[in-house]
Amino acid sequence: MATNGVNGTAKGSDSCQWKVGLLNHEGKYLTVEKFNYKMCISKVAFKTKQLWTVEHHPTKDGIVFLKNHLGKYLSGNNKGVASGDNADTTDDTEFEIVYQPDGRWAFKSRHNLYFSASGETLHCDAKQVTAAEMWSVQLAVHPQLNMRSVSRQNYGRLLGDQLQFDERIPWGQDALLTLQYMDGRYAVKSFDNRYLERSGQLVNDPNRDTLFMLQIRRLGNVTGMALKDSAGKFLTTVGTSAVMQSRKETVGKDELFTIEDSHAQAYFLAHNGKMVSIKQGEDVRANQDELTDTEIFQVEYVPTSKKWRFRTKDNKFWGRMPQTNGIQAVSESGNILMDLEYFPNGHIAIKADNGCYITSKMNGSLVASQDDAKERELFFLVIMNRPILVLRCEHGFVGFKGNTGKMECNRSSYDVLHTEHELIDDETYGKKSVYYISGDSGNYLAIDKDGGISAEGRQKEPFMFELSGQSRFYIKAPNGNFLKGEQNGLMQPVATSRGGATLWEF
Repeated sequence: MATNGVNGTAKGSDSCQWKVGLLNHEGKYLTVEKFNYKMCISKVAFKTKQLWTVEHHPTKDGIVFLKNHLGKYLSGNNKGVASGDNADTTDDTEFEIVYQPDGRWAFKSRHNLYFSASGETLHCDAKQVTAAEMWSVQLAVHPQLNMRSVSRQNYGRLLGDQLQFDERIPWGQDALLTLQYMDGRYAVKSFDNRYLERSGQLVNDPNRDTLFMLQIRRLGNVTGMALKDSAGKFLTTVGTSAVMQSRKETVGKDELFTIEDSHAQAYFLAHNGKMVSIKQGEDVRANQDELTDTEIFQVEYVPTSKKWRFRTKDNKFWGRMPQTNGIQAVSESGNILMDLEYFPNGHIAIKADNGCYITSKMNGSLVASQDDAKERELFFLVIMNRPILVLRCEHGFVGFKGNTGKMECNRSSYDVLHTEHELIDDETYGKKSVYYISGDSGNYLAIDKDGGISAEGRQKEPFMFELSGQSRFYIKAPNGNFLKGEQNGLMQPVATSRGGATLWEF
């Protein structure tokens, strides 16, 4: 399943697009098979066949189209026949979302008939809304994300005991939010795992006031999602500090939000033990001991080129200066696309657009001038905005099997993990960059006696992360092999090379 991208606005368009799963009143997903685009109701986990894109009509507020994973549209004709094989939008593919008091959605066709699931039968002939016409909507996103206020055009972050929408660029671990699906509704969580109440306060445990009903709205040329609380009021941003809390019973621009991938943000340690920084201005230098925003960089994968770029807090990028090959913070039009290479101890080397590796000089200056990666060309890249971690592979989310410490990777829900980073001494490499992963119990992940992954003890075992693509990485286990996820849920450190089954979305 795709990563989040930007949910709420399609690139280059005002059209609102949201990828979702639709569950009927029995908790089964609306599914489309490849053969004849047959629609059915399925108990299976939320995967590609259960994926639908909700597209807002470009000119009609409140009207949407539902497109399946095969690119075909749902329709309901005047005889009440529902089908999922329409190549283009027509009058029959237009639906109005009728939001129900409990947060579920009903879809009303142009013929004033509702789309229904009765047992295994799908039709569009109901004149009134009953349980069969109600659908729970589950966003098809990785739950860890950045949230942006449409009206303020700022991102949310944790500040004290509140979420404030005051950052132009979501920076640091405090801007990492979790949108958690719970019994048909959503909770908003801060990076330290606290739940937002409708009052704007953060609490440790979920309750009635931390659950919100999801709506998607188009107001003229403005689109986004709105979250409605148990008292019928919508979350908004209040006052000069833009605190997130419930306020009004109607939806305006102030109540709309979009969600985006949370890219990895990291600091870079050079061979001299100093952090790479832009504290001194445009020059990118390895010369700092204290971690601040000027030492944090957003690591972004560019799919069109399959290369990487490193964004600064000031919305610039590492770029190679053509005359000197020095690395400076430059605009997006500079020589900013680079390659990442990983080494067995967690070191990385960065190759600039001129084909040379970036080296750190004695004064800390970074220059793209070396043909080989040796000591001065090696850095540790330390991810610092994932203190809590939600993992997903091609088979589903990662969580604990029942009440055991055994991990499995084909779940429709997830369990939150916690990470700690450390540089450890290593007989072979001198230093090694590792992460320790634990569950809420405080037990750490390790290789168990069956060759799987479990969290059963307090002893820390070292794992390593290798970034590969947008919000994805490989995980190297303590035995040096990569974690591999199987369709039956097994997570085993058995892969000696990187591949699709060893790639994890975070």
